[in-house]
Amino acid sequence: MNTSEHTDIVISGSINDLLAERLLTEIQQERYQRHIPLRLFLNSPGGSMPIALTLARLLLCSFDSIETYNLATVDSAAVSLYLIGNKRYTFSSSRFYLHPPSITSDHKLDRASLDALSLLLESDTNSMVGFYQEMTGLSREQLNSWFHQHIVLTGEQALHYRIATENCKHITDFSPRYVLSSNEALTAYPLPRAHMDSMGDMQLPPAHIPFPGERCADI
Repeated sequence: MNTSEHTDIVISGSINDLLAERLLTEIQQERYQRHIPLRLFLNSPGGSMPIALTLARLLLCSFDSIETYNLATVDSAAVSLYLIGNKRYTFSSSRFYLHPPSITSDHKLDRASLDALSLLLESDTNSMVGFYQEMTGLSREQLNSWFHQHIVLTGEQALHYRIATENCKHITDFSPRYVLSSNEALTAYPLPRAHMDSMGDMQLPPAHIPFPGERCADI
């Protein structure tokens, strides 16, 4: 039985089917129990909005208490996972990126297809606005304005807008399991327990830009 005061998971990489499979496999291990708080550390360029929302709901159902941390970059769909924290920590130099849903295609679309995609984008936007409102208490008016433009927030700005709730300078008693979206990486592996100091000098990767053929609604 796990007698730890918390369990730690680091999610790194895109939010995709592979990461979802690995994360769900990981949390089925005995070390994860509903009453033991989960600390979820994120560094992600985003990915699939439906997968992110599904994972967010499943984690909320699986743990009584969750804390989330933006280690460097929480972009696009990854913000949904970040928002599930009862407490949401950010370093001052961390970045958050939000953008309108979009769909790209390599093929010419007829009017019926365009109309269908327009309905899909509207539905995806409403889903995201509703989830953000549920998690943050922000008004629909404020959130709707965010999802009609590209927004980049620093950690300090995220605190101001209530995306984040806590400023983080160091992480104590850190003993993570890593869940990665790369095919070359191990599903999850532990590192020795450690104390992490301020990560203010971390270099942030560029924003996630959807590429041709990528189904976006990836917010």
